[in-house]
Amino acid sequence: LESAPQLLDGAEKGGYSIQINPGCGAALFSFNVTHPDMEKRSVYGDIRFRQAMSMAMNRDEINEVAYYGMGVVEQYTGISPAPDFISDEMKSYMTQYDPAAANALLDEIGLSDTDGDGFRELPSGAPFVMSIDYATQGIGGVEVELVARTLQLICNLLCTSPCKFFCI
Repeated sequence: LESAPQLLDGAEKGGYSIQINPGCGAALFSFNVTHPDMEKRSVYGDIRFRQAMSMAMNRDEINEVAYYGMGVVEQYTGISPAPDFISDEMKSYMTQYDPAAANALLDEIGLSDTDGDGFRELPSGAPFVMSIDYATQGIGGVEVELVARTLQLICNLLCTSPCKFFCI
């Protein structure tokens, strides 16, 4: 979609339209629930953490910035359009942008700023740093940067610079 702005700007003058065909959605975030650090494994495995991360993502902003408003905000189903047995309620589960609820869940599981540096620590007090690794054929850098920024600014989570992996 990097060339979408130019294509959209020239559509009327050029007498063409842009059609984004449904495909297999792959823009998703997951957490390593088998992390070698047992404390991070416990945090990532806690459903409340994953719910907090879901509510901390401003999907409307991501849609506008990365998809030029042409996307649909919903949970990942693996198939687009979603099969009929996936209800609208399930497609919208925890997709609302709610920083207060996200932060409350992080507080509830013991992720708090115990040393006053402005970032949350693990329940033990050890630094909590998340590394966001992604493959460019599954998600764009814009989406990852927006999510990382939100997690740092809204939830006070320290995210290292995203690492890109290219698959050929």
